Amino acid sequence: MQWEAIISASVVAAIVSSSLNFIFQFFNDKRKYKEEKLKELKENDKLIIKEIYGPILIILEGDIIPGDGYDGLDSDQLTSIRKIIEINPHLVDKELDHVTYNYLEELYHLSRNQSSPNSYEKFIDFDRKLFTHVLTVYNTKKKNLNLPYKDEYII
Repeated sequence: MQWEAIISASVVAAIVSSSLNFIFQFFNDKRKYKEEKLKELKENDKLIIKEIYGPILIILEGDIIPGDGYDGLDSDQLTSIRKIIEINPHLVDKELDHVTYNYLEELYHLSRNQSSPNSYEKFIDFDRKLFTHVLTVYNTKKKNLNLPYKDEYII
């Protein structure tokens, strides 16, 4: 009878021990997976800032005159932005692609209807839709990476 109690206690201890080990290992694996996923997201955000939004922001801010502000885009700026998007289509969000493609169509229609190509120098983005989108995504990604950002452009 005493052996039965010892064997029963040993079996129960083994079952409890292996169950606890399984539970702890499960939560540890889950934590590691989340950490790896977060690291991947941060690396992706760095790449998107470096390859997409940083260069586009340089193009957009290139013609800003202090005190005068942002006047819109010209055809050369839009072409440069579309080249960046076409080089890295896997990194571009739908909104950026959609807005720039619509502006490209607008440029096409303007160029067909205009007799001189210089008559529409700053022809698009007067409502700052593209400019605001780029600043918002750029600053949101910088915030996610714990880099300095502008609060007014965070959603």
